[in-house]
Amino acid sequence: MKALTVAVGLMGVAMAMVGCGGSGGGASKQIRLLAVGSGSASYYSVSESGALTQLAVYNNAGQIRSVIPGDASGSFYFSQLNSDAVLLAKFDLNGIVSTADSGLAAPDAGSILFKHPSKPMVYSLATTSNMVSQGTIQANGSLTPVASASVVVGSKDLAFSGNGQFAYVAYTATDQIGVYAVGATGLIGANPMMVVNTVDEPAKLIVSDDGANLYVMSSAGGIGQFAIQGGNLVALNPAVIPYASANFRAAMTGNGVLSFYREDDEGIETYGRTVGGVLTNLGAANVVTSAVTDVYRLPGTNMVLLLTASGSGRVMAMGSDGVGSQLGTVSFPAGVKSLALTEF
Repeated sequence: MKALTVAVGLMGVAMAMVGCGGSGGGASKQIRLLAVGSGSASYYSVSESGALTQLAVYNNAGQIRSVIPGDASGSFYFSQLNSDAVLLAKFDLNGIVSTADSGLAAPDAGSILFKHPSKPMVYSLATTSNMVSQGTIQANGSLTPVASASVVVGSKDLAFSGNGQFAYVAYTATDQIGVYAVGATGLIGANPMMVVNTVDEPAKLIVSDDGANLYVMSSAGGIGQFAIQGGNLVALNPAVIPYASANFRAAMTGNGVLSFYREDDEGIETYGRTVGGVLTNLGAANVVTSAVTDVYRLPGTNMVLLLTASGSGRVMAMGSDGVGSQLGTVSFPAGVKSLALTEF
């Protein structure tokens, strides 16, 4: 495996995000963003005024599949399409990077990475495998492998309850959700404690900020909705909201607005939470954009970033009424396919 090579440079990108309506007050925090493409990535800082500044551009001999932030500010973990190794990259505040093998092997090449919301644990899920690899984060960022968890082959997403005590896995091939107990260290149990039926081809799982509800987005159509009651998932009424097309490019902001890409007219659809967490259609979010590859929530805000196939991004402030206001645009390097955002 070859190390990442870095070309450090500065490039200011205007992204007006002032007055965006964050999810709460308190001390100012910094946001870092990593834009990942095929074999390369770009590292950005986001200032308090919303300016996005490119700190580093780097390339990798492998093909990057998934990226997540680590425990320390400026640290990220990568999986690759052509290797089962998980890489660790560390940036300082100026974008200087060092890289190493993290010590965790993914179940297979092309795995998707996840991190526990409060425990030092990283997880690797491969759609071609029936297991989730797990690794404990050490002080230097390396990962110590621990026992794996069993899943259904073809599973596409993993999420955690608000208190971090339970994990949910989207069994895409069987149209189900597996519910797992999570131990005090963040270790997911070897087997599910319960399995529930849901929408066809579940592809993305979203837990509301208050931890009360799980929403299941589909690559075939329909939105599943559950109440989270301890270790149980209880279907709401209706259990599935009919929807004609895929809706898994989605994010929920702190004000409870679910925003997802509407493929039929290339717009953004918005749903809001009502009593008990049942979703209601709020209508279009006043944005039309082509070929959205994913929708991201900016940490600690009521903003979403729409990433398109061309590598451009649109930043929107999402109102509680489901109406989005475009705040700015950003042009990422060509080939960018996914983003990782972290707040510290």
